[in-house]
Amino acid sequence: MHAIKAYPDILIPIYNANDYLVLCLHSILQYTPKIVRVILVDDASTDPEIEKTIEEFRSTWKNLVTISNKKNLGYTKSVNQILQKANNHTIILNSDVEVSDNWYKNLINCMSSCENVATITPFFDNSGAFSFPSITDRSYVDDPHERNIRQHYLDKLKLEKYPTIPTGHGSCMLITMQAIAQVNCFDEIRFPVGYGSEVDFCQKLSKLGLFHYLDYKTIIYHRDAGSHGVDKPDLLLVSNKIISDLYPSYFQKVDLFSRDGIIDLIRNSFNKQRSFININDSGSDEEKPSILIVIPDSKGGIQMTTHFLSKHLAIHFNCYILMTEIHHWNLYRLDENDRVFIKSVIFQTPWRVENFDHTERQFALKDIIGLITPSICLVRHFIYWNPSLLKLLYDYGISTYFSVHDYYIICPKYTLINESTEFCCGKCNSLTEDCKTENNIILHSPLKKVFVSVWRQKVKESFTYIKGFIFNSIYCKNLIDSIYPELREKPNTVINNGTDLQKEKPLCFNERLVNNVVILGNINIDKGLDLIEEIILRNHEISTNFVFHIFGGFPDVNPKTLPNTHIHGSYERLELSKIYRNLRPLVTLLPSIWAETYSNVYSESLLCGTPILHSRLGEPYLRSRKDNCSWTVEQFDAKTWLDKLIEIRSCPGDYEIKIKNILSLNFKSDFSMADDYLNFIMSKTTKPS
Repeated sequence: MHAIKAYPDILIPIYNANDYLVLCLHSILQYTPKIVRVILVDDASTDPEIEKTIEEFRSTWKNLVTISNKKNLGYTKSVNQILQKANNHTIILNSDVEVSDNWYKNLINCMSSCENVATITPFFDNSGAFSFPSITDRSYVDDPHERNIRQHYLDKLKLEKYPTIPTGHGSCMLITMQAIAQVNCFDEIRFPVGYGSEVDFCQKLSKLGLFHYLDYKTIIYHRDAGSHGVDKPDLLLVSNKIISDLYPSYFQKVDLFSRDGIIDLIRNSFNKQRSFININDSGSDEEKPSILIVIPDSKGGIQMTTHFLSKHLAIHFNCYILMTEIHHWNLYRLDENDRVFIKSVIFQTPWRVENFDHTERQFALKDIIGLITPSICLVRHFIYWNPSLLKLLYDYGISTYFSVHDYYIICPKYTLINESTEFCCGKCNSLTEDCKTENNIILHSPLKKVFVSVWRQKVKESFTYIKGFIFNSIYCKNLIDSIYPELREKPNTVINNGTDLQKEKPLCFNERLVNNVVILGNINIDKGLDLIEEIILRNHEISTNFVFHIFGGFPDVNPKTLPNTHIHGSYERLELSKIYRNLRPLVTLLPSIWAETYSNVYSESLLCGTPILHSRLGEPYLRSRKDNCSWTVEQFDAKTWLDKLIEIRSCPGDYEIKIKNILSLNFKSDFSMADDYLNFIMSKTTKPS
């Protein structure tokens, strides 16, 4: 990452087109810190007005350097005479563009936040692959209100990382000193008039291990002065041919960049939700609609996906999060990705799943509705909540959506593990012993066959008040549909969990430490705790030499009771790729005895380039049958699982097939997931007046 020791210089090469230059310099005056050094290079313009414009600018901009070429050198030489002597980061800016609010600060923020930076390029209104919001739009945008709408959207947009791009764009491109030191000028021989020069420059830097990033917070407006007139198409053809010969894969990379990935999602999201972006002519927020997200105050994947959802929903809504617990609720507002505490409600009566009245909580919800006036509510779980509260939301005219995280709406034993520690598919067996619920769900009447039927009736009644259902997997939807067939008639969709992790290149078998096995997540009985301990003990007894590395929640145990095992404790999810690179494990073990509705661990392991050994249950099993990146085990005994580990270790050919399949996998991003949620919700919701 780059520490900013000095403000980057702005270099503007000029050749005629005075009207455009006037607008360019005016925008710099309006939106750029006055301390910045601006370098104007006039390449022997024939328009006498150019000199007057430069002199007028000199009177308003103290830190100005001007160079007047005695003869026309062409774009590339004009730029090089500055780059070759540069002692600072430099922004090359065409004289036919107009900068926008915070453009300079945004470019610096991008550079400071990224590693191994060669160049930074913003969005443009009409510059091909860098265009926003439409890649096919070639028109210049002059309407201030339209500019405000676009900038408002980008200001609110929050991505975990700045996207990498195949090249910079010469109309506005920040070049770091690191890049200038490596390749300190453009190629004057091959690209004398400029077209293609920045592409060639950027490809050379890419080969040296530096990267080009998109500043997605900024949009620059480009008039295209057309300095070369009717010759421009021919000049472009010549430069494109040279680029294609020098870098055969370049145009394929640009094509992929144009259509795929996070950039395309940003465009699509803006265009689909544009009508919800409410600003006045000065660019400030009008009253945005409010959305309330209800989640339990617990650990696990629901917190991660809610984090992804809320930060993207906050672009379009005032986003509030209600975190529910047994004795209290906490209300937060999302502000710049941070949860700002608003109020806490403490209840006299602890929450109980059997209590369908919850009068205290109804009064609390009325107060919250009055305080934040939500038009939409997204309920992510019924625990510490209650189906009857949905009627209250309905009575207040609030469009309510329910996203299904596990099987809680089938049974309060939300993993559907019965008294025999078997996955029951929601169908109670004939045994008299009752199922054990989680510690935070205390029932005073038998769960099996007695309360579960009452529970399902109450849940079914609540469907009237829900506008749409969102399932996180096909397996989850099909199982819940089998219990509640009437759900098939309600608006519903399947949206897989997204991730903010970057996909790592997987190691081949010979690069692995093939005795290392990783176990991830908050491990409990339903996640295979007993099976894990049995596998570890058997591994020690028969000396198969596997070493188990456990990351996440794990019961306190004496390490001596689990030989050849390292319990690492909690971990930062964004550090997973580093963990896997250090350990180079054979597989990730996923021994859940319940049918997981999605499994973020499954995705995270494959993103880190490591195949998985898991049970034949739930969505992970359906995913494995589709992508063939894992091995499965049907029985739940230690011998079978350990035998499978030994088989995987002894079959490098089969292992390499899995690695090849991992390479071809694509994963839904957190932004894509949030965009799908937003599209579904807004397609069913009438825009508030």
